[in-house]
Amino acid sequence: MVNSQWSMVNDIIHPLNTSIQPPEQFTNPFRYIPHPLCMEAMKELQRFLNASPEYSEEIALGKMFGVLVVTNKEGELGFLAAFSGLLANSNNRPYFVPAIADILQPNDYFKQGENLLNHINHLVRSVETSTAYMSLKKECEETTNKKNITLSNMRRALAERKAERHRLRAAGHLTKEEEQRLIKESQFDNAEIRRSKEALDKESEEKNAPFLGIEQQILSLKITRKQLSDDLQRWIFNQFVIVNAKGETKSLTDIFIETTGSLPPAGAGECAAPKLLQYAFMHGMKPLCMAEFWWGKPPALQLRRHLNYYPACSGKCKPILDFMLQGLNVDALNNPSDLSDPYRASLPSDPSISSLPIIYEDSFMIVVNKPTDILSVKGKEKRISIDELLTIKGNGQWTPLIVHRIDMATSGILIFAKDKRTQQALQAQFSNHKVQKRYKAIVEGDITTAEGDINLPISHDFMDRPRQMVDPVHGKTAITHFKVIMKRKDAKGQVRTVLQLFPKTGRTHQLRVHCAHPQGLNAPIVGDNLYGRPDERLMLHAEYIEFTHPSTGQLIHFDAPAPF
Repeated sequence: MVNSQWSMVNDIIHPLNTSIQPPEQFTNPFRYIPHPLCMEAMKELQRFLNASPEYSEEIALGKMFGVLVVTNKEGELGFLAAFSGLLANSNNRPYFVPAIADILQPNDYFKQGENLLNHINHLVRSVETSTAYMSLKKECEETTNKKNITLSNMRRALAERKAERHRLRAAGHLTKEEEQRLIKESQFDNAEIRRSKEALDKESEEKNAPFLGIEQQILSLKITRKQLSDDLQRWIFNQFVIVNAKGETKSLTDIFIETTGSLPPAGAGECAAPKLLQYAFMHGMKPLCMAEFWWGKPPALQLRRHLNYYPACSGKCKPILDFMLQGLNVDALNNPSDLSDPYRASLPSDPSISSLPIIYEDSFMIVVNKPTDILSVKGKEKRISIDELLTIKGNGQWTPLIVHRIDMATSGILIFAKDKRTQQALQAQFSNHKVQKRYKAIVEGDITTAEGDINLPISHDFMDRPRQMVDPVHGKTAITHFKVIMKRKDAKGQVRTVLQLFPKTGRTHQLRVHCAHPQGLNAPIVGDNLYGRPDERLMLHAEYIEFTHPSTGQLIHFDAPAPF
């Protein structure tokens, strides 16, 4: 192909001189393996980044980049590059496509609003850190504490007098005059505490008036700041006018209101993928394939690895890209509605009940050896699941009830109950940590510690489901014991470590996150397409389980040797 015309346009379009044939369908951004053309484009972009010292320090801290391979009307082949968010404090940098909406112009509405917000923030901080404010705050606290102590002492004295009246009445033989005296005493006490409280409240209010006045000013500033921030955010969203492959346009606000029923999250429209498609559509280019990759250190909470490629996020990008891709012939690789494993290149055909390995069965439960890439229970996607296969096997005599789950990509022992009572009894053992489980895994890299414990709290990544993340603030306790079994090398001579994993808790993706996270083993499980790199399969297998039979009370265990 001749690429001479690309260089005559600008430095945003980069020629690709290659004989690699383009794909027949455009990339499904949520489930893909990079096309060879994208791999070539990513190499070119990575060479550029390595040769750009002005960005090296910033991107070493972590940033997502993307490439989009395109052709122009003459059929010339090239690629576009983009970064997510800002680069060197700017939306627009040479070599990269511009932002969909550049809101950082010096005299723009956003900058004026941002300056006003900064001014309000400065006012609030200056007041809250001033000596006068701190002094008044301390006096207010002392006055309030003094009032509370005085009232507490009065209530204690009155409670003692009330107890004495109860004692006298309980003793009996009170004269009419004595009873009247006790009633008057009670009425006086109630009136006295009320008068005292009113007097103390008035005194406190007068002494605290200067401080409360400043507090009201601060509150008013914060209310103004919140309203201004909300207005500014709405203005930003409305500046993002998104175009799709049909040439139709919608504001970012309309896209999210129509799809999620809410306003866009912060940062929506600023990721690499929407930027790339917007530029291509606005300049009459035909998108062929796309890929995104991470450069640098992983973010604080999410699991990202240097130069690994990733799908577009579900929280910020999916509504936008679903609109933008209308009119393109998009690859529906492995059913895009199933986001449980967004990279898997090929899945087995639907299994039959005759092919399902059954380890154990009695009148209370059934234990199966689940193959990889089969759902434990039926989901939204049109894929056969283990519970559906067991329903066929039950033939109306019993219905399988899931006791616990393992990921679709994980293989191994899975237990179903045949009645509700058995299900509840077994699940109680799981909840009370009475079940012993062991997994076999092969991880990337050389694990030098023979065994140990990983204790990293896990929570959902709500902006990028179904991913999980290590979150010390909101995460739930997750503990895994690991033991190194042996080392081996892959076809490229890279060391891999075979492990036994013993989960002490049962969080979603716990073993996968604990292996991949830098504070865990820093070694993703081989084939982990969410937290590592794709391979022939996820090398994780539930090979052993031990629990008490809910009917016989006997301790039983089952083994299912890993197929790897």
